[in-house]
Amino acid sequence: SAVTSHVSRGLGVADAPVVLHHEPGSKLSVNWGKMGKTFTGEVQGTYECKGVTLVVVWYLCDGRSFNHDFDTDGCTFIVLEPPLWKLWKIRRMTDNTFEGKLAEPNHVKVYRLDTVDVEVHFTETGERAF
Repeated sequence: SAVTSHVSRGLGVADAPVVLHHEPGSKLSVNWGKMGKTFTGEVQGTYECKGVTLVVVWYLCDGRSFNHDFDTDGCTFIVLEPPLWKLWKIRRMTDNTFEGKLAEPNHVKVYRLDTVDVEVHFTETGERAF
């Protein structure tokens, strides 16, 4: 069976839905439509430019950041993993992997989490899974 840890700094039940691709620390799989390639990146933040929200994504493959306007740049994305501090629950599975859920109203999707990231998170916050 799985063991659950509630993340103390996570969202409360009454909080508004989260725009995960705007949250620093979210891991994205970004398909660069014009190139026909997909790369994994991590959101560093957002900023406004001429009324448009640009998402700054850092790509591990080349160590560069790119400012995306996902509405117009031809790139699409899938959120692979939200930032751990946004999760309401983190569960250690019997195979020692982790999965996490956001609080309501975002609680439907279960995310598989990077084990190293979770262990670092628990070390930094003093939280733990049992």
